[in-house]
Amino acid sequence: MSYKSYTLLSILILAAVLRLWGLGGPDVVTDEAINSFRAYGLVDFLSTEFQTTPMEWLQAPTWWLGLSFHDHPLGSFFVQHVFFRLFGDSVTVMRLPFALFGILSVWLVYAVVRELGRASVVRGGKVWDKSDRFDRSDKSDNYLVERIAQVSAAVMAVGSLSVWISRIALQESMVVALGLLIVWLGVRAMREPKNWYWFGLALGIGMMTKYTVVVYWFILFIVLLIYSRKSLRLKEFWFAHVIALMIFTPVILYNAGLYREFGHFDLQFSYILGQHVPQWTLLPGKPVGSIAERFLDLWKELGRAMSPVMIAFAGAGAVWAVYRLLTQRERVISRIGQISPIGRVGLIGLMGLAGTTGLISVMGPGARFLPMIMPWAAMIFAAFISDMGKRARGRAGKIWMAACVFALVYELGFSVNSHLFTFPVGPQPWTHTQVLTQGSDWGYNELERYLHEKFDNGVTTPRVWYLNRRALYQGLPVVTADDFLKVVQEQREDYYRDAGFEEFVFIKAEDTFRAITIRSDAAMQLGHALEERGSMPMEIRRETGDVAFKVYEFR
Repeated sequence: MSYKSYTLLSILILAAVLRLWGLGGPDVVTDEAINSFRAYGLVDFLSTEFQTTPMEWLQAPTWWLGLSFHDHPLGSFFVQHVFFRLFGDSVTVMRLPFALFGILSVWLVYAVVRELGRASVVRGGKVWDKSDRFDRSDKSDNYLVERIAQVSAAVMAVGSLSVWISRIALQESMVVALGLLIVWLGVRAMREPKNWYWFGLALGIGMMTKYTVVVYWFILFIVLLIYSRKSLRLKEFWFAHVIALMIFTPVILYNAGLYREFGHFDLQFSYILGQHVPQWTLLPGKPVGSIAERFLDLWKELGRAMSPVMIAFAGAGAVWAVYRLLTQRERVISRIGQISPIGRVGLIGLMGLAGTTGLISVMGPGARFLPMIMPWAAMIFAAFISDMGKRARGRAGKIWMAACVFALVYELGFSVNSHLFTFPVGPQPWTHTQVLTQGSDWGYNELERYLHEKFDNGVTTPRVWYLNRRALYQGLPVVTADDFLKVVQEQREDYYRDAGFEEFVFIKAEDTFRAITIRSDAAMQLGHALEERGSMPMEIRRETGDVAFKVYEFR
């Protein structure tokens, strides 16, 4: 293999280690629990009265019900469902497809940057082809693009936001990968129009994964509008969108059926169109405040989610890209191939950064959306340090190179400390992120081991992941302490025994994630009553030694 192949392989191996090591360790406490719960059986059910689903509204199944879910298309759920069926239902398997898409994103950043170097005409009218060699001793555009591509991939590999979103079962890992695939194929199609067909396939699959992937289409469209308007007139370009529309047909049919039956579209479209749906009273993740307030909140969230070094380099790179745009010839050139490789990557990175920042400002700066910024930040980071490296000479060049190496090593350590250690070391925000470690260790996986031994008889079950999935998929009766005591008080104490129940297990939350929200007076009352009767609890502890749950078994 060539030097560049060894370098890329090393970056991908590093990315894989950061995304796969201890993947099943952190507890399942975020939306990944709800998504995975539904993906296991491909059932659109949230187990909450505040956001019910068409499956609960209809008296009998109908033809359109299985074409989509009420809030998202089926793409990511189907992929996760296949992994569950093939490899079982452990937490590691739950997160594995998203980790693999995260690794793919690292390669795609590299591929996008390289393709930008081949986008059209390079100096002297030369068109790049597969025979171009990347010689380390050659300081031409060829070597420069390869260096920027490698640095972009390295930043994407070790970036804390990229690592985090790849280690949790949220759709954004797939959104980033499929979005980059859309951009890569679109840029390739500027040079080879036959790639528009593959672009249409990628766009359709992306839209079937999550609607927010459309921001990557928008970024590419702006690139085409400025630098390759002839592409917009090609029949291949428009046929690609026909392909995407055909793939997206299930969602269209689902919404048509939903509107005909209930007078509104799915959750996302109904929210955009201002349709009031009484059954959807709780809409977590929807924006709060004005767009200006959300824009300011975005930077606060970035400050809590990214390392100071990454913010500093990416921010300096964005300022550098704006400066080049305003002062150099990039602003008047209509052919992207005539721009220097550094300017090319910086300019497209700036467009991507502006597009994703704008989308997040509209949607609201939730932590799960922030990783969509990372590919563009990585491109700007790489272009910026490459440009500064070209300008620096002698001792200044060595100092700059040392600073860049330090930045990458620091980011690597920051990501390891934040996402691979159960308990991060040192002060936040200098040594670890603040908002992305919430799933580390709350005792839920220890509770899962107990429940597995108690109820599963050696057969794993779908983990709302730790309890509700047993009620839905195993048919085990699960009630809250409040409902249990209410029935006992209104009926009689032997009501459940007369109904045929011989053994009871009561799980009482103690020092665990959001314990205050799931612990009630009824739970406290039931726990005290059982202890007075001599039923002493088994304690399930976190790695810190704190008691996360108390489990009472009684008859």
